[in-house]
Amino acid sequence: MFSVFRAWLPYLVVFGCLLPFLGKPVHIDDANFLRLAEGAQQDFWRPHDVLINWQGQTERAFDVLSNPPGVAWWLAPVTEKPIWVLHLWMWPWVLMALWGMGRLGRELIGSREAPILALGLSPMMLLAAQGLTPDVPLLACATAGLGGFLSHRKTAWLYALLAGCAVWFRYSGVCVIPLVILAGALNKKLISSLFVCLPFVALLVHDWHAYGELHVVAMREFQAVSNAPEEVFLKGAALLAMLGGMGLMPALTWSSRGFWALFIGGSIGIGAALIAGMGFGMSAAVALFCGAGALSFSRVGFSTRSDLLVTSWAIGGAVFLLGLRFAATRYWLLFLPAFVLAALRLQVSQLRLTIGLALSALVGLGLSVDDMAFAKAHRRVAEEVASLGTGSFSGHWGFQHYLEDAGWRPLEEGEETEPLHAVFLQGWPQEPSASACLEKQGSLTVADSWWGPRTHSYEARVNVHANWISGQPPRRSLLPWGFSNEPYAKVDVMRSCGVQ
Repeated sequence: MFSVFRAWLPYLVVFGCLLPFLGKPVHIDDANFLRLAEGAQQDFWRPHDVLINWQGQTERAFDVLSNPPGVAWWLAPVTEKPIWVLHLWMWPWVLMALWGMGRLGRELIGSREAPILALGLSPMMLLAAQGLTPDVPLLACATAGLGGFLSHRKTAWLYALLAGCAVWFRYSGVCVIPLVILAGALNKKLISSLFVCLPFVALLVHDWHAYGELHVVAMREFQAVSNAPEEVFLKGAALLAMLGGMGLMPALTWSSRGFWALFIGGSIGIGAALIAGMGFGMSAAVALFCGAGALSFSRVGFSTRSDLLVTSWAIGGAVFLLGLRFAATRYWLLFLPAFVLAALRLQVSQLRLTIGLALSALVGLGLSVDDMAFAKAHRRVAEEVASLGTGSFSGHWGFQHYLEDAGWRPLEEGEETEPLHAVFLQGWPQEPSASACLEKQGSLTVADSWWGPRTHSYEARVNVHANWISGQPPRRSLLPWGFSNEPYAKVDVMRSCGVQ
């Protein structure tokens, strides 16, 4: 009985941390995946034909949402259910991801519980597991598929197939294909490993049949817009800081090479902060976060075949992310298991492990409280605006989701507004026509209600969701979290001139 309880204890700890956030409202990118799920309800085979205004213009999701249809198909049956049902609907993926991490830990480093907890209590994982995005299903297919592939011989092909299904949720799942093939080559399972290619082939066939073109090709062109050297360097620094601030705590990643890692990562952070025009305090924070990210990289090695697999996973992920349009913390999630395995492959004392896991949970829960308050603020101002009647609005995220449900129209960039118009300042609001005459009628504000760390702040230049922050003007962010007391949400309510 005790052995059964001990086997389940790591899972119970992680789900216990997620339980308080089951009621989290639709937030940030949740909104566009729910819209894609509505597209799946209308036409299950062609969810990307649904229309969405996500960059200021109403267009097909095919042209603006850079993700495959997997999560849309998964969410389609429950989009009309209460929000806590939607969150519970995502929990099987969390369980699968943790199970796969345990299997990987046992096969590659001879430890099961520590890898499950290090992944599950990571702030990155805790926040991703509260969303309705494809990130956790992507992770689950990768860890469960690769873990099962390494630990089974007769059914290795089936687990390779499962790992390949990662590409149905995010195109970063393509990175899993060479990883599984490498694992096959290293473990004399090369033929079985080739089954990892089949889901990607099936996805290409689906897209060609459904749309007459390949979505992955269109999205590759969509993503490749910020590859100037300075942009790549700043994006890389933001990614390094996101990994250091939201991945693994330094207590888990410190090693004999720690000083040099901190020096190199800190130097990158200071250089990026100077280019971005940040002050002393922000620059110091960027240097610390980048140093922590460099510590994660310092644990990778090449001593064994397992090291080669893990290092390829980590370094390959970093190269892939540098080629994307922008940085987001959750994009690291597919590659976080590699850093967990690298950190734990060498002996970590029980004290350091306990401290590292406790700090991870503390930071993750603190950020979760803040992010839930942020999400509630979006819903609250949307409900208050909706109570004024109907009209048009500028801005996205949860604000867009709830206002569209209330019958409001998202503004087309550069076009005329309705007589009543609302502008959500935090959510990349689209601009009306230059000839529009609008009079400000008032503002709706949700004040900061949390003394702890913040996941999004224009003033503090922190954003866990991207390396840019909406505002006048937009500001570059290199920090995934920080401290601020600025309002969670602010909406300006406007009326056309002369309209009462």
